[in-house]
Amino acid sequence: MDKKKYIKESAQRALQKGDVKKALKFYEELIELDPDDMQARNTLGDIYSRIGMRDEAVKCFTYIAKEMSMRGFYHKSIAMMKKALRIDKNDPQIYIVMADAYSALKLIGEARNCYNWLLDYYSKKKDNINKIEILKRLYELTPNDPAVKRNLMDSLAEYPAKSDAAEQFFKIGINNFEAKNYSEAYSNFIKCLECAPDNLEASLYAVECLIKEGKIHQAVEIAKKYNIAKIENTKAWQLLSRIYYASEEYAEALSMVKKVLEKDKENIEYRKLLGRVYAKLGRDEEAKNVFKELLKELIDSKKYEEFLDVCSELDDEEILSVEMREKRAEILKITGDIKGAAQDNLFISLSYESDKKLRKALIYAERALELCPDDESIRKQVESLKKQIEENESKAALPQKAKIEKEKSFTVQSERLGSSKGEEADISKRTTKFNNDEKESSSFFNLAEELKVDIEGKKERKNKDSISNGEPIVVDEILRDFKRAVECTIEDKDMQTHFDLGIAYMEMELFSEAIEEFKKSINDESLYVDSLIFTAKCEFSLGNREKAIGLLEEGINRFPNKDENYLLLQYNKALLYESMDSNDNALQIYEEILEENPFFKDVKSRINQIHKKIKIALP
Repeated sequence: MDKKKYIKESAQRALQKGDVKKALKFYEELIELDPDDMQARNTLGDIYSRIGMRDEAVKCFTYIAKEMSMRGFYHKSIAMMKKALRIDKNDPQIYIVMADAYSALKLIGEARNCYNWLLDYYSKKKDNINKIEILKRLYELTPNDPAVKRNLMDSLAEYPAKSDAAEQFFKIGINNFEAKNYSEAYSNFIKCLECAPDNLEASLYAVECLIKEGKIHQAVEIAKKYNIAKIENTKAWQLLSRIYYASEEYAEALSMVKKVLEKDKENIEYRKLLGRVYAKLGRDEEAKNVFKELLKELIDSKKYEEFLDVCSELDDEEILSVEMREKRAEILKITGDIKGAAQDNLFISLSYESDKKLRKALIYAERALELCPDDESIRKQVESLKKQIEENESKAALPQKAKIEKEKSFTVQSERLGSSKGEEADISKRTTKFNNDEKESSSFFNLAEELKVDIEGKKERKNKDSISNGEPIVVDEILRDFKRAVECTIEDKDMQTHFDLGIAYMEMELFSEAIEEFKKSINDESLYVDSLIFTAKCEFSLGNREKAIGLLEEGINRFPNKDENYLLLQYNKALLYESMDSNDNALQIYEEILEENPFFKDVKSRINQIHKKIKIALP
């Protein structure tokens, strides 16, 4: 027969016969053999109680109660403890087990009664260690009870173990912090640090509390006092970055921000902070580069809302570049914020106007007016720019005419003008092949008109004579004299005027002359891209297709970061390929541009047009 079964049956027979001592012996042996037999242990507890072995009985019932709690049977645990309580009402272990079971059942009142009994018991015994332990449990049960909190703090003050006191101060500080009671939280974190000066979390929270209350200088003092800067911890670096920036200690802030970004390169908040720190240190170019890179990444990853958020933060800090404002204007237009898009275009216009780039300023002012045609301030800006451009052109034209008239170059050549219509240049009707793709051409300096007026005037006056004499009209010589007069008027360093003159020659299809002017203006960094594009177009018009493509590729290689200039050069390269009916090459470039910037010019419509040409429907 099974030994356990034999012992159990023997114990039961002995108990039935009233032989308690023999039954006790069997049950003790049975529990030793199987400690988890709760029924046998319960019977053993009853036997102990019957024979007056009260402590042993309570131990049996307490053991069972704890086991029931571990298994989640809290009601059974409480019932067992009530059974023990009838034996001994002054055993603290009974109340501890009962209080824990009540707490697990969320029976706060019953649990509090048990803990209060224990507090009274340990206070009378002057057992501060166990009293603090019960206060911890009671505080966890009722964290918003000020009396419990005060009692715990007073007891901790009397308790010699600083590590335990530090732990309690920290826990209470956390509760205060989460309740947004920063002043009291700070007080508790400082008490924690007094007990445990090396507590990193406490020092960080103390600084955070001061920041929340706007006590920045005090926060810096605490950070320095507890040497937070020496802690190799990202949270510490983040905190120090903020307080150093707020306290205008920008060099220290820069050091901390860089440490943060070494660990977390994609952290948008601290990349923004890095840009601001650079700006405060007067390192404007570095600041702009940080924001430019960040905003480009947000555009590339199609995080348009975050892009707009960052831009709005930069509006008042004079960091947002013209290029980024242009991108924002495009996005705002698409998202339906027409007024915002117009304001950005107006801002760009004003910026170019302040740099004396009136034609570019006019382009953006007209874009703004197109978006908000009823905005009087925008309309006035457009009118003002047109007036300024007209005045500048008039001023530039007067000395040219005076010089030409003074040299009487056209008068000298008038005798030689013939009537060969085959060599006449109908300049007024000629246009560059690509000008339809570039709306800006209409606003360039109109030197072409001056030359056309001169040629047409001479033709009209001498037409009859030249026909009768059979002499050709020598347009080349008129042009040569015109160029000589211009050279006397324009300085070599006047890059903008050379650029404008190149455009004028382009409009007359004098491509070689235009190229010579663009070779001069290309030395101005601000005119580099436009000069290169128009040079390529002139070469293309002269039949030098490979050279035109090569020029654009040379420019593209100068912008490996794929910025706005890179995209503009690629776009014009694609236009050339389209003109050559090389649709595959053009399509490949347009799709690359679309991937970089979905809103760039008319790329989407051009892709659609090419697909229609090759009869492939877009998905």
